[in-house]
Parts: sequence; structure tokens; C-alpha cells
Amino acid sequence: MSVYDKETKIRRYSTQYHSLGTLLGVRRLLRDYHILKERRYAGDYVACDVLTDLDTAISLAHLTIRQFQTLKLIYFNDLTQKSAAEQLDLRQDTISRHEKVAIQKVAAVYHYWTEIGEGY
Repeated sequence: MSVYDKETKIRRYSTQYHSLGTLLGVRRLLRDYHILKERRYAGDYVACDVLTDLDTAISLAHLTIRQFQTLKLIYFNDLTQKSAAEQLDLRQDTISRHEKVAIQKVAAVYHYWTEIGEGY
């Protein structure tokens, strides 16, 4: 595969993240956040698109402040739920609930995009 073969990369990402309208699909994407970020800096333009779409989906998901903070701490700052709970002065089960609801809201945005023929 050529480094510049964008269509091949699009197919690879489409296969890897085919279920972004689901909790599992968005969780998989969030877990790969740092990998995608590295690929972006290595010139992978499709990774740039995936990250831009993720940022847009998070913005459109209308997350509460706590839900956004939870996603940020767990997936972008690589904290455990326990560490995130300590930092936010919340219980771990509360963090778990915020995480799940936030991911469901982001998945709903991707699901909507799929219904109208946009994105993945």
C-alpha cells in the first residue's frame, strides 16, 4: 500500500470503525485516540478526518460538563475511572455512568450521520 493511497486507508478505517453508531464502536475509536493522533502527525490524512469527525461528534453530542470531563480524563489523558473519580471528587460508579452516557450520546451523533448518508 502506498503511503499516499488515501482510498486504501479510508477502506481500512471504514472496516475498523464500521460501527461508530454504537457504544462499542465509539469506545473502540476513543481507545485508539492516541494511535490516530500519532498517525496524523505521520501524514495520515484519513486519521485527521477521523479525529476531526470525533471532535465534531463530541461537540454535537451536547455532553454535560461532567460527561465531557470524564471522556477527556479517561480517553485523552489516559486516566483510569478510579483516578478520574478522584480528580473530579466523584465516586467511581458515577464516573462509569458519565462515561457510558457520554459515549451513547456521541454514538447517537454517528448513527444520525449514517442515517443521512454522512460519515461512516
